[in-house]
Amino acid sequence: MTKQTSRPRGPGRPRDESRDPEILQAARDELSARGYERMTMSAVAARAGAGKATVYRRWDSKAELVIDAVAVAVDAEEILRNLPDGGSLVDDLHALRKLGLNDQRMWQALVGLSAELQKNPELGAAIHERLVDPRVRVIHGLLERARIRGELRRNDMDIELLAQIPAAMVAYRILVLGKPIDTDFLVSTCEEVLLPLVT
Repeated sequence: MTKQTSRPRGPGRPRDESRDPEILQAARDELSARGYERMTMSAVAARAGAGKATVYRRWDSKAELVIDAVAVAVDAEEILRNLPDGGSLVDDLHALRKLGLNDQRMWQALVGLSAELQKNPELGAAIHERLVDPRVRVIHGLLERARIRGELRRNDMDIELLAQIPAAMVAYRILVLGKPIDTDFLVSTCEEVLLPLVT
């Protein structure tokens, strides 16, 4: 579910939020196709079949729209509470993948944002807070479960550091290589890098 910051609304007709998912998807598509600098609010509105005023009533700027479009919020604590203990780290990671936290369209959109992330600290901080850090905390929670079950190679392993490996590999692929993220990459990162390291 996308985290959206509510703003005080002036008098008049309440804002219709039913178009938000279409507009956010249009923003992801524009970002992926054109990159942040060439993306415009007008193009997003046209792709979504909405008026530009509709987009500006919800988002004051392109940066705010992009943050909402890309930084799909994840509640790490809620996920860990509701994700049944699969009995092994492998099964926990498989169950996590089925939750759809790693929408390929989201990662593809980040490729279009990569140059801007390196020069816009505010945007980078928002992406880290809402996209990266919660996913790291979910992996940390699963590694802690594995430690309690006795699955880890050593009980004193630095799981805080190890939990950052998938996110670090995603960041390298997007920001350095400029390549999209797909399911095969995410699976191999967990199964061929993280699991052999820790178990």
